[in-house]
Amino acid sequence: MAFVLKRGALVARGQKEAADKQLNTTNTAASQYGKQANQLFSALEPQYEQETRSQGYDPATKAAMTSSGMGAIGANIGGTQEDVARRAARTRNPAGVAELTDALSRNKALASGTEASNLQKQFADYENEQRQRGLSGLMGLEGLSADEQARLLGIAPGLLQARAAGGGWAQGFHDVLSGLGSLGGGVGAAAKGING
Repeated sequence: MAFVLKRGALVARGQKEAADKQLNTTNTAASQYGKQANQLFSALEPQYEQETRSQGYDPATKAAMTSSGMGAIGANIGGTQEDVARRAARTRNPAGVAELTDALSRNKALASGTEASNLQKQFADYENEQRQRGLSGLMGLEGLSADEQARLLGIAPGLLQARAAGGGWAQGFHDVLSGLGSLGGGVGAAAKGING
């Protein structure tokens, strides 16, 4: 016969073999995916963990950025102070030099404070960006893993349900025998004998 009786369900032999083959293919793919995912996770997870503990720029980079920013302000103000001194020497008129020097000192202090504030914000933003990137990466690893596992696990139960549901010509044959059973006891008894 072309059907198999298992736990009271009538299943076409070809359908069972196709479901078994698909189940084996799915299990093999899931196993390969799991190995690749573990390798990828093992490589990326420590890097993302390190980013979540980021302190931002290293001290040497912070010092270089600070020196560069403050040096540019100092050079600009220093150049202007030299221009004021040269003008006073050239004209032999020191009037206003003290006022200009005071104004330049105030401007230098304001510019230095603004530069320091901007640098601190830049340092904090970079540190936060690093941490966010690490957290996002970890969440992505977990999300990918969970989504793929759910998808793969969803396929296998579907295949098992297909195997248990029967269907195909054998299920149709069973339905015909059951229908005929209502017409006469002999055929109906035959149908009940097949179902078990």
